[in-house]
Amino acid sequence: MLKRTIIVSHSLFLITSCSFNDPSDESVAATKKTNIGEQNDASALDIEGFELLVTHFYNSDLETSTSGPVSLHIEKAMVSSGAFKGELFEMFKEESVDYIQVDVWIENTSNEDITFYADSPVIALNTGEQLNPEYLLSDIIDTTMLAHTKRHASLIFIFDFSEVSEIESVRIKWEAPYQEDTMDELGEEIDTTIVFY
Repeated sequence: MLKRTIIVSHSLFLITSCSFNDPSDESVAATKKTNIGEQNDASALDIEGFELLVTHFYNSDLETSTSGPVSLHIEKAMVSSGAFKGELFEMFKEESVDYIQVDVWIENTSNEDITFYADSPVIALNTGEQLNPEYLLSDIIDTTMLAHTKRHASLIFIFDFSEVSEIESVRIKWEAPYQEDTMDELGEEIDTTIVFY
């Protein structure tokens, strides 16, 4: 798994729009909302020029979803604040940011290679803010998943218009996996909601 370097072109900041369909069978991972104040999480991002300041809420052992041959387990979700330094500060032009970190395990359980955009979900906060991953801070997973392989990724979503205290839930959606050679869908979209309460 590779990290995007901070010399990546600013074109990566372009965000493609993605609309939500209202699923009839949306799954909900309901977890206890835990305020851990200024306790820094041991699994904070290891990125040069980025420092975890505060983890406000931390939830682990969340939803496991399946779509065709894909098994996707949300390992943890965090609502945190962090600070930029050096070149990252020059790029983002902000000293501190609030963000959501979602760590996932993805497995291709089939005997065939597939295409799955594991590192490109879209999320919606209960505040109405819709976000794509911040690719300079998130892990990159190759869209091709070989047969019987597992991958792990930390996905970072920086929110601009919401307040930490307002966040009660995060809806997250992945596109369905595809057959690699024909691009036929092998399952349904993965659409789940993490509820903080």
